[in-house]
Amino acid sequence: MPSARLTEHLPHAPSDMMDLVTSVEKYPEFLNFVSGMRIVGGRDFTATGERFEAEMQVRYKMISETVRCLVEINNDAGTVKVAKADRSGPIKTLLNDWTFYAMPDGTTLVDLTVDVTLKAFPLNMLVKQKFGEASDQILSAFKRRAEGQYKKLGDSGLDVRKEAKALGVKGFA
Repeated sequence: MPSARLTEHLPHAPSDMMDLVTSVEKYPEFLNFVSGMRIVGGRDFTATGERFEAEMQVRYKMISETVRCLVEINNDAGTVKVAKADRSGPIKTLLNDWTFYAMPDGTTLVDLTVDVTLKAFPLNMLVKQKFGEASDQILSAFKRRAEGQYKKLGDSGLDVRKEAKALGVKGFA
């Protein structure tokens, strides 16, 4: 199962990063492999956030597929969890877990875990070879989008490694 864990310190507020990640309808504007995205069935609001199902059209070279995902947003915990919603398409499992940690200077430590399994074993092996690079490109696209949309914060000499360690966030180099 290809998986990646990415941890990045970004100079934007956690609420801005949550807004960026949960505004799924805008993904086609900045993720080059997403050709379409829509929320199906509306949004259900909960005590801590919301839940909805989204349908994403993915296009890569000659391949075009549609994937349905369940999205759970917990504003109190600063998390967004995405899982595959149905059994159709080439994807067997999909799990994306975003956690946004508020730093003392108002910036955000983003912790993203991506885990994907494709139904076809040969494709799964092929994707596994490029998965880390593709995951980095996806996070970079979110970073570029945030730079163009949100106010830059920080520059206070914050020791992010120390803060990450105190939060128990592993993988921050």
